[in-house]
Amino acid sequence: MDENNDFRRGLSLALRLGTEMMVSTFVGGSMGYAIDWYFQTRPWFMVFGILLGGAAGIMTVYRIAMMNQNDAAEQDAAQKNKSDSINDDQQEK
Repeated sequence: MDENNDFRRGLSLALRLGTEMMVSTFVGGSMGYAIDWYFQTRPWFMVFGILLGGAAGIMTVYRIAMMNQNDAAEQDAAQKNKSDSINDDQQEK
C-alpha cells in the first residue's frame, strides 16, 4: 500500500508543478497581451509577459521542489531514528 501512496504523491506533485508552470506562463502572456492591446504595441509586451511568467513559474517550481525534498529528508531521518530506537530496544532485551 505504501508503494501506491508514493506513486500517488509523486503524480500529484508532478501535476502540481506542471500546472504552476503553465498557469504562470499563461497569466504573464495574458497580461502582456492586454497591455499590448491597450497601447497597440503587439507583440512586445506579450513576449515580455510570457518570459516573465515563465521565469516566475520556474522559481515557483524550484521552491516547491526544494520544500518537497526537505520534507522527504525529514521523513527519512525520522524513520531512521524510529528504526534505530526499535533496534536498541531489541538489543537491550
